[in-house]
Amino acid sequence: MMVYSNGYKQGFNQDIDMNGNGKTMLQDAGVLMLAADTSYSFKEAEKEIVLLLQTGDIDFIYAGKQEKAVRNSFLDGEIYCLHLPRNTEVTVKANQDSEVYVLMALNDKDFSPKLYKPADIPVWENGKDVLEGTMLRYVYTIFDYQSAPYSNLVVGTVVSAPGRWSAFPPHAHEQPELYYYKFDKPQGFGLGLVGEEPVKLCNDSYALLEGNKQHPMTVAPGYAMLTVWSIAHLPGNPWDNARTVLPEHTWMMEPGAKTWKYEGK
Repeated sequence: MMVYSNGYKQGFNQDIDMNGNGKTMLQDAGVLMLAADTSYSFKEAEKEIVLLLQTGDIDFIYAGKQEKAVRNSFLDGEIYCLHLPRNTEVTVKANQDSEVYVLMALNDKDFSPKLYKPADIPVWENGKDVLEGTMLRYVYTIFDYQSAPYSNLVVGTVVSAPGRWSAFPPHAHEQPELYYYKFDKPQGFGLGLVGEEPVKLCNDSYALLEGNKQHPMTVAPGYAMLTVWSIAHLPGNPWDNARTVLPEHTWMMEPGAKTWKYEGK
């Protein structure tokens, strides 16, 4: 299933609602748009909150702290992401026009708030030397079950190089996953599969991936694609980096796997 935004107004724009269109995702999602010198506050009695700066210059004001975050492009590695437990108020103050991606999930655990900064988030050049780089992407895992077992989410981003594939080889896992897409140009686009359903990816669109459905994606040549991915743990069954590659595609994971190459007439 895909959800397409109709554009965003100032303030919080909720696109995915766990009590509505995102019921099977076990999470809420949306985009906070702030003009310079404006602010917006969140506090949830039953939900953890994740605030990922996409672009702009903001201050996070929470738990007696005021911490600055600046990001010039959602494609760069300068990631700032604030993770808050339930019953914790945060005010996002914009020093210039800014955009923040927001996730929420039910969580009755109490934990210490944490602001993840660029130095905390390594990059993995996935697919760099595989299949001639046709699935090269840059993966940033912000937090997962190993680093934040108290969370009910795993959150990260992927930047796909132009014309490349991601979520590849085709695979699936039991836990539901939400993909949010942005492109370096407004006309940028990609294509993918949700299960066996072909879908179009465009700016501010979401793929809602139910458990055990494959979800390979590709971006058109000439365009770079950001995917913010968030996986919801199931009760008693957290996602701990486990996935099942579709059997018909496992051959390409073997050492020395060869593909066709043009050798002239």
